[in-house]
Amino acid sequence: MNGRSDHHGYIRAVAAQLREGELGIGVMNTRIGTREGLRWAELRLEPAETPYLQPDEDYVALIWDEERGWGWYVASDRPEERLWRGFEVAPLPAEVAAWAQAVVHTVVFPREETVMRSRDEESAQLEELLASFA
Repeated sequence: MNGRSDHHGYIRAVAAQLREGELGIGVMNTRIGTREGLRWAELRLEPAETPYLQPDEDYVALIWDEERGWGWYVASDRPEERLWRGFEVAPLPAEVAAWAQAVVHTVVFPREETVMRSRDEESAQLEELLASFA
């Protein structure tokens, strides 16, 4: 897997778009990394963005990895609750922000978790997109 692009710039661009979007979603904490060759990120949302949290729920985050794309995660004592965007692994930051706003402010029907690509699968299109945010 030569020529893998750094995903930090892409994730930062998504976080910026969330803050600058029409409804301005606050990002409290951003974690970005690579685990066992899988590029991933977590954007923990400001508590004010998620007033509907239940007492046993710790936080809500947008999550991303290069196999599943973007998802919505509620951290709690219950089994993991994730809502996946689907469609593509790395949509433009404005598309992610629009989806996140729809999840925060309206009802969005969940999709089943689907691996859209393998981390071992080369994708020039994904690498070019990630590199464009470096």
